[in-house]
Amino acid sequence: MIESMQYGIYFFFAALAALSIPFVFFFIPETKGIALEDMDKLFDRSLPAHRAHKFVLAKLRAESDALTHENRNLYKLDTNKSNEIQNIEHTVSSGNWCL
Repeated sequence: MIESMQYGIYFFFAALAALSIPFVFFFIPETKGIALEDMDKLFDRSLPAHRAHKFVLAKLRAESDALTHENRNLYKLDTNKSNEIQNIEHTVSSGNWCL
């Protein structure tokens, strides 16, 4: 069958590739920026796939902001520390070592 198609097989696979573009756009959600633990939220059937990424990412950011606001006292900066570099090496003034 493939031998009889000759260059027609190119058009067959080109048609499959062209038909896959709308399928991927409408039925497979974008996973960029979503943690592995939150993939189940992304693939929820109640969200349309082409809009799921925006909804889930906004919800995750809101949850993160709420946790940060709730635990804001845990993230205080220590203002008593200086930004100076401390030298912890000891220099030997003489080369006399006693064993």
